[in-house]
Amino acid sequence: MKNIFCRFVIILVCFFGANFIYPNAVQTQQKSTVEKKVSILQEKVTKLLEKQRDLEARIAVLERLNLTPSPDLLRASWLSASKDEIIRQIVNIAANAYQYRLRPATMGGGGGTYEGYKIPKMMMTSDYAKVEMTTSKDSIILMGVSTKGLGTVQATLKEWGRTENWIYTGEFE
Repeated sequence: MKNIFCRFVIILVCFFGANFIYPNAVQTQQKSTVEKKVSILQEKVTKLLEKQRDLEARIAVLERLNLTPSPDLLRASWLSASKDEIIRQIVNIAANAYQYRLRPATMGGGGGTYEGYKIPKMMMTSDYAKVEMTTSKDSIILMGVSTKGLGTVQATLKEWGRTENWIYTGEFE
């Protein structure tokens, strides 16, 4: 009978696990694990609150010193950065086009002309603008159209490789 009872207990332990025989020990272990995790989370929340208070104090000092930028100043800075990025994009395309013009036709260039030049796909668009062009033998008109609807930037690339006649429209004026 004792042998059968031992087998029965072994089967129960295998099937249901140790929780069946010692439920309080497992629950105690689970509680201590949960309590550890809760205390770790409480420490992290406390540190985040301290950082937030520190940042709020710094902002308050800046506000008292009147060093916080106004929304108008921030927008003007953003517009200027957007315009500068479009100009940079046009200048890079102009340099690429001038290299094409100087390269002999036998080497895949224009052989002294801009005719046949195409803007490389990776230079055509950016986060700020899509550049379009009109080509003639001795000049290219490049126009960067803002992807944010802010306006356009236009320049003419002449036969000697210089970009001139810059025209700004929309909010870039």
